[in-house]
Amino acid sequence: MKGIKRATALLVVLLVVSASLGAVEFADYGLTVLGERTEDGLRLTTLRDERGREFTFGADAAVGEAEIAIVDQIVNLVFGFDSMEIDELRIVVGERRVSVQVRPRNFVHDGVDLGALTPAGVQFYFVDYLEYDFRMLVRGLFLRLRGQFVNEELLLERLVRAARNPEQFLQSQNPEFVLSRIHELEQELVEVRQELYDSNRERERMSEELELTRNAVLVFENRSLFGSLRIPDAGAVARLIELKNETPGLNQDDMRARLEAEGYSVSSKEVFLIYSLYFNEFE
Repeated sequence: MKGIKRATALLVVLLVVSASLGAVEFADYGLTVLGERTEDGLRLTTLRDERGREFTFGADAAVGEAEIAIVDQIVNLVFGFDSMEIDELRIVVGERRVSVQVRPRNFVHDGVDLGALTPAGVQFYFVDYLEYDFRMLVRGLFLRLRGQFVNEELLLERLVRAARNPEQFLQSQNPEFVLSRIHELEQELVEVRQELYDSNRERERMSEELELTRNAVLVFENRSLFGSLRIPDAGAVARLIELKNETPGLNQDDMRARLEAEGYSVSSKEVFLIYSLYFNEFE
């Protein structure tokens, strides 16, 4: 979530201030110039902010407030990583994107030395959103990791997974493998749906069987003194169950009175049997 907020703030800066506002002094923004050099025609300035964090900054245009704001967002993001100590941070602001190169001094997570597996460091880019794009070298295999940066935890999880099983990672990047896996998941989903359907049918069957068993016991136990069957009023049974669910504390005498007041004919024995069979109450 922290990464999303920072990336969103950076996007706002780029959209609102799309052009340089003219040259300014780094000192005006609490930045100390430690040195300058030129590489491939690009002037790079080594800076230190008020918190003592050092980094290299370059821009294709004159340095202005927009560039300074971008620098602030990126420096806070990168130096905020818990998993790495920064050896070198380079930020280059171009007309269409911001390029960020991070060379960690120490980069370890979950017992994996990620720094040793990323000899060229970690690269980020920002156009419409913040993304990462760099390579890992694991057991002689070059792995390209590219994706949208959401937060540090998700990035680390992917790096560790690739480091521990590079062959599987490479396979997962194969479009044919991805399509095959999608097909497998679709088949699994069909099977799960069928199992759920069968389970619901079995549940309905058991529910119907239970209801038939209750009715059979209710009729059998409701016989007269001489053994003749007395079938309880189905409407009275349904209404009793409904009232009992609405008012669990309603006792049998009060229940019978309520039913009779509503025009149902039901005996005390029938009320007792329904309480026993449906609610496991025998008093």
